[in-house]
Amino acid sequence: MYYFKEEINGQNSWAKVFQSTKAFQDLAQAIFKKEGITLREEIQNLTPGTNAVFKADHYVIKIFAPEESGFGTKFDYNTELSVMEHIKGKGIAAPDLITYGTMKDKYLFHYIIMEYIDAKEAGDCLTSFHREQKIRIVKQLQTILKDLNQTADHLLIKKDLQKQAIDNPHLKGLADTLKLDLADCVRNQEMDFCCLVHGDITGENVLITTEGRIILIDFADCTLAPAYYELGPIVFELFRGDREYISEFMGDIKKEEFLEQLMKGLALHEYCGNLIIDYLTRLRIPYENVKSLEELKCIISQNIF
Repeated sequence: MYYFKEEINGQNSWAKVFQSTKAFQDLAQAIFKKEGITLREEIQNLTPGTNAVFKADHYVIKIFAPEESGFGTKFDYNTELSVMEHIKGKGIAAPDLITYGTMKDKYLFHYIIMEYIDAKEAGDCLTSFHREQKIRIVKQLQTILKDLNQTADHLLIKKDLQKQAIDNPHLKGLADTLKLDLADCVRNQEMDFCCLVHGDITGENVLITTEGRIILIDFADCTLAPAYYELGPIVFELFRGDREYISEFMGDIKKEEFLEQLMKGLALHEYCGNLIIDYLTRLRIPYENVKSLEELKCIISQNIF
């Protein structure tokens, strides 16, 4: 008899259940028991991603989609685990890793149990902050990035980012001419210095405590890349194009240089297409009408500076 009773046979089947506390309650309880953790409450939903993420007591359990889902999350599991172990003691504000492992049930589930942080998602509150609060948030983020974006060649998480970007399925919907420009931008990049990057610093993956302290979560998309790989998610999804945040974040960097780094990071990013489409949609600009990288660059420049 299995703890997890649903049928998983592709991405659609996983999408139907991965947020279901009912489907995962028994499995999660069995995993906690296996790890010697006694729970007082049932699991509760947290903001979903690709994997099943729940809260119980003072813990977060992340159950990765099994192989049968078609998502291929074993690399993500190994990445998140290795990065969380790597950043311990480095002063990077992140949840503590409690334990991890695999559970052989109806399917083989990889899981990570970590500390629950009682905080709000940045996406729910950053837009309402006054200038002094914005400055404090940016300074904290800059400190985190300084500590995080260091060489970490011992971590086996490197991807062929240029090939991934050129063959990127997430560009679907963009004009073909813009896709060609993005590919050219990627091919022309020097990849000599790569450091550890989070890769998904968005409003969902930055938490803000009641004391105004920011916490970085979800390290499954970490990789080794130029530091400017971080800029697309930060500018478009965390700051939502807010000029005050961006100006403070730039500091003494000239606008032209910052914009150049932003465009290079955007072109190289795995979710380049999503970032562009979501940003242009918020601006009420039909993304399919943007025909070139230069045109996109002009739109971004006009709206963030």
